[in-house]
Amino acid sequence: MIHIFEQLTFRGFGWRTLMFSELMAAEVQLIVEGSADKPPQDWQRRTLDKFISLQRRLEIPVYRAIHAYYLDTIKERQVVEPIDIEQLKQQLTPTGIIINDLSEDDEEIGLLFECRWDPEHGLGVRLARWQIDEVGGQDICW
Repeated sequence: MIHIFEQLTFRGFGWRTLMFSELMAAEVQLIVEGSADKPPQDWQRRTLDKFISLQRRLEIPVYRAIHAYYLDTIKERQVVEPIDIEQLKQQLTPTGIIINDLSEDDEEIGLLFECRWDPEHGLGVRLARWQIDEVGGQDICW
């Protein structure tokens, strides 16, 4: 079986391909930061492999963090009624997974979603060392 990294092609400002994410329950764009003259590094591949192996364990904490962020956001904007996590998932469209090119030690992954309550900024979840580091607009993942 061919590793997903073998399918990456450089487009725009990163190496990209489609992949299915169990955590996100969807096919999403895998984006590995780099440049045309700097192919994805072995440590980025290991980071993706570890993420894939941890997806089931990360699912509950990720969606709980998104839910907490959503509740804080709607409280500030007073726009929508509170919903539970399953209803919240219906408000999200998974779009991507980002592996940055900062440092091998960071083990950092960004999860990208479109969301109905903030279509302008979307939603991003940044994982660092397999813990929720931040939830916010998609820009936190770049």
